[in-house]
Amino acid sequence: MKTLNNKLGGKTVATTVALIMMLAATQTAFADAKVYQRTLKSTTWIIAKAENGYSTGSGVLVDAEKKWVVTNFHVVGASKEVLIFFPQFQDDQLIAERQHYIDGADTFGIRARVVMVDKKRDLAVVELNSIPENTPAIEIAETSIGPGEMVHSIGNPTAGGVLWTYTSGSVRSVYRKQFRTQAGEHDMRVVETTSPINPGDSGGPVVNAAGELVAISQSLDPKARLMSYCVEITEAKAFVAEVIDYTTVVVPDVLAKSGLTIVPQGKTAFSADLQADGGETQRVFISAKLESFGKAETRKVWSLATVSPQAPTLELLTTLMEQSARTKLGAWVIEKNEAGQYLVIFCAKVDAGSSPESLRNSVEFVSKVAASMKQQITANVTVSQTKSSSSDWLGSR
Repeated sequence: MKTLNNKLGGKTVATTVALIMMLAATQTAFADAKVYQRTLKSTTWIIAKAENGYSTGSGVLVDAEKKWVVTNFHVVGASKEVLIFFPQFQDDQLIAERQHYIDGADTFGIRARVVMVDKKRDLAVVELNSIPENTPAIEIAETSIGPGEMVHSIGNPTAGGVLWTYTSGSVRSVYRKQFRTQAGEHDMRVVETTSPINPGDSGGPVVNAAGELVAISQSLDPKARLMSYCVEITEAKAFVAEVIDYTTVVVPDVLAKSGLTIVPQGKTAFSADLQADGGETQRVFISAKLESFGKAETRKVWSLATVSPQAPTLELLTTLMEQSARTKLGAWVIEKNEAGQYLVIFCAKVDAGSSPESLRNSVEFVSKVAASMKQQITANVTVSQTKSSSSDWLGSR
């Protein structure tokens, strides 16, 4: 009887332990699913042009206001522009089929320009033209992760025909590593994990149990099993800080060295007021952002000559076309604002690598051409109207 009780008691304990383990596993799976859903909203699929067609990879939205996505350098390569996709849903169900996104590229594919790359860290920041409404930037961990901790990642493998795939694993080690891949030589702190990284997963988010970004998927070790390398979060933070410095300091510094007195106009442009013939002030705008055409990068410089509620006459259009044909730098542009007014603007594209002196000369040239045309066609336009329209046009750029 005593032996039977012991046996029954042993079975009861074993059953209880088994139930506890099943409950723990269920809770873990539920927690993993929540991390996935939370991270998914900030994850992107990236298509970049390559020498022999296209390359694809993953990325993560780190700043919703700036519309910045971080990915790997080897994902964007030499591309100046890329195409970005965010997850699509139908009846609250994720659409994972790759073909759906390819077919809908013209509808929900978002153009983005490559702002800056770091080959040593294998990182890149791209700036999107727009992001879907209410898309959140991922939360970034305050500190790094350590060995033994669980990590979760989302990527878009090139094989299989599906996107937004989930992978989990644990951290093996965190250390500085110097190594070489097809993208070049690298020197950075890495998070070595047991999570497999497949082609196409590169650039995607690696998060901790709280859903905070702790690394960027980078590569795997082809000579080992379950050994992947991710760019550690301190490297990503440092790189993004460098991009902020580049985009907010370099441009004003170049203009300051040109001797022009500049005034910020929001986050997209600067203005400089120059004295035109006759003593009037002609305002010129200089874009803070660069435009890419293949491997060439240019900066826009423009000035408003006149604004009118009436469409330009055939005589004026002919004059503008003739001058555009003769002008070696820039051309005339006519735009219509939301108020229905017609804006006559002289616009030039200046090489992004221009010296401060060259940039100043370009600004002076644009000012001179716009002021000269203003004298011919805007005798009845007041200064206040001109300034107001310039601001309106700037806001629509």
